[in-house]
Amino acid sequence: MKRFLVAIIGLFIAVPILAKDLNVALTATKIRVVKQQERRGDELYFDIAEYTKDGLQQFYRVPEKPIHLLSSHLDKIKDFKLWHNTLKDGESAQVVVSFIEEDYSPWDLDDLIGVVKLRIKNEGGKLIAHWSMPNTTNKGLLLNQDNKQHRFVLTGSSANYQLDLQLTA
Repeated sequence: MKRFLVAIIGLFIAVPILAKDLNVALTATKIRVVKQQERRGDELYFDIAEYTKDGLQQFYRVPEKPIHLLSSHLDKIKDFKLWHNTLKDGESAQVVVSFIEEDYSPWDLDDLIGVVKLRIKNEGGKLIAHWSMPNTTNKGLLLNQDNKQHRFVLTGSSANYQLDLQLTA
């Protein structure tokens, strides 16, 4: 009986120790211009929306306003971190990445080039990822076998960009 009791107590102590938090990051490893929207070049940024199962919502602009990325300089951008968070064991999050061409209101509104949606979950210290592109049949191109890096072709508002995203934990 004592051994059984010790085993049960050991199990309750070991389970929290075995639970592994994951520090997760989403990075744009490459952004390639295929066709810019504006003749003189595009001013670009990312809108990031994060949703958790607890109903928490957070919104980010990367880079922060008033800074933007110039389409003529995208070839110099490597490993541009878009989002990061810590997921506890069993936690999940949904991250929506919108790629936007900036214009100056009130006369000219910003233009959406494309959207990528990522659903992630920490299952026992293993990161599970599901990638998609809402409102399109384009699903992205898998760049590696562990489902952590994808290439997306974003083609809205008369523009065409290739976006390589990498998920790390």
